[in-house]
Amino acid sequence: MAVWMLAFAALGACAQSRVIIITPHVDAIRNEFGRGFAEWHARRFKAPAAVEWRNVGGTADSVRFIQSEFSRKPDGIGIDCLFGGGMEPYLLLDDKKLLAAYKPPPEIIDAIP
Repeated sequence: MAVWMLAFAALGACAQSRVIIITPHVDAIRNEFGRGFAEWHARRFKAPAAVEWRNVGGTADSVRFIQSEFSRKPDGIGIDCLFGGGMEPYLLLDDKKLLAAYKPPPEIIDAIP
């Protein structure tokens, strides 16, 4: 199963001490990815960071939440990333122009087998 993740906004040089992610994933997945991100960030940037998870229900609930928030706050909803849910939510949100593209740096792309 592929894991789909797309940033709503580029994180700059990870200047923030937290990343806010909306996801339909269960606690076990959130905990594992959150721990991994915190460890990676500490090694790479020599600074602590954490994931702040938002779980509003399943994939359809996440999409409704995102659309609702953007209807109230078109300049940004305070969510850095949508994580999980398959490909369809991203296609729908892209059609509605609610996603910001993120192009990973070459060192990340080159490390993918």
